[in-house]
Amino acid sequence: MALTRRATACVAEYSCIDANLLQDDRRPGEAPISTPIDFYFDFISPFGFFAARQIDALAEKYGRSVRWLPFNLRTVATATGFDKPMVAYPIKGEYFKRDVPRLARLYGVEPWNVADVRGANVAVAGRAFYWLADRDEAAAKRLALSIYHALYCAAADACDPNWIAAEIARMGLDADAYRDSVGDPEMKARYKRLTDEAMERGVFGSPYIIVDGEPFWGSDRLWMVEKWLADGGW
Repeated sequence: MALTRRATACVAEYSCIDANLLQDDRRPGEAPISTPIDFYFDFISPFGFFAARQIDALAEKYGRSVRWLPFNLRTVATATGFDKPMVAYPIKGEYFKRDVPRLARLYGVEPWNVADVRGANVAVAGRAFYWLADRDEAAAKRLALSIYHALYCAAADACDPNWIAAEIARMGLDADAYRDSVGDPEMKARYKRLTDEAMERGVFGSPYIIVDGEPFWGSDRLWMVEKWLADGGW
């Protein structure tokens, strides 16, 4: 019922929006506010992987920074009624299994050697990202890309705390400190809270990119994100 009330409120809010104003109250073409780009992603999403490899370089071209915000897509999917992975849906699943390797070839992501990631404990990976980002944001981004690469190119269980600890050690960082954080209830509560906040912002898929208040869903919308950054919106 709470979701229904919220959906009703969103519809009412949308109906009051001035169609000539952008999400951040600018007119199309006006100079944008140079706020960070929010990049929401989940490690269970290969599309999040494709976007993660490009988003920082794209933003840098326009003098922007990017806040990487992993969230739990399963939690969001369950709350919104889409609680099955895409491959579980007839017809659509077959397309998904063809489309993703094709995109990997297009983006030069090789070798594409993914195991079944549906059982991956993505919450562990998401919490590890935030733990490391508190200490070194750039290192956390590198860790995220390493986790993605291991999951989809090496068929490794990169959401396992032992794998993550080994990767953190390989990066020359304090793996023992990370191991001590794995069961931290505060980190678990934080990850849950950030997932809830993502859902409150309308995030429902991975990747989900918010630029100056304007949302873009999917790695195939990066061209549109760039046009928005270049033109100041439309």
